[in-house]
Amino acid sequence: MMLQTGFTLTEMLITVAIIVLMLAAGVPAYQSMATSMRMSGEINSFLADMKFARSEAIKRGQPVYVCSTSDGSTCSNNTSTASSNWTTGWLVYVDNTGSGFTSTPSAVQMLRVSPGVTRGDTLSGGAAAQISQSGYNFMVGTVTLHDANNDVAQRRCIAFAAGSSVLSKGSGCP
Repeated sequence: MMLQTGFTLTEMLITVAIIVLMLAAGVPAYQSMATSMRMSGEINSFLADMKFARSEAIKRGQPVYVCSTSDGSTCSNNTSTASSNWTTGWLVYVDNTGSGFTSTPSAVQMLRVSPGVTRGDTLSGGAAAQISQSGYNFMVGTVTLHDANNDVAQRRCIAFAAGSSVLSKGSGCP
């Protein structure tokens, strides 16, 4: 008589059912975590560029500007606009002419051009920023990042007021 080894059909079906249940629970949690990480990276990128602009303003001893852009070379907002769309990117530049903020920076030195946010996310709010040579940020308002599904739990925002910034997430964001 020959001894046979292996799995029975019942054992195999139970194993497959357990794997399916684990995947059903794990995949949504993974997607939520991946979205959360992406959103944090995107808002931190914007905040890092604002801090970079502040650092450059102090180092150079002259104002540095941050404005939204849709083409990577011209500003699509200004300091008097209460709300801006930063989704398609932003510029960090120094105006060497001393003429101040301009929507079509021609005689400027570009310090950084950001491509904006991805995956259907939107970044909006706040006006263009002017950072003085002393590092004071003249940006007022809240910049909010929404994911493509507009999930409140994934929302991120930065509130700018009186030269400071506060990073928040979730229901604390508009």
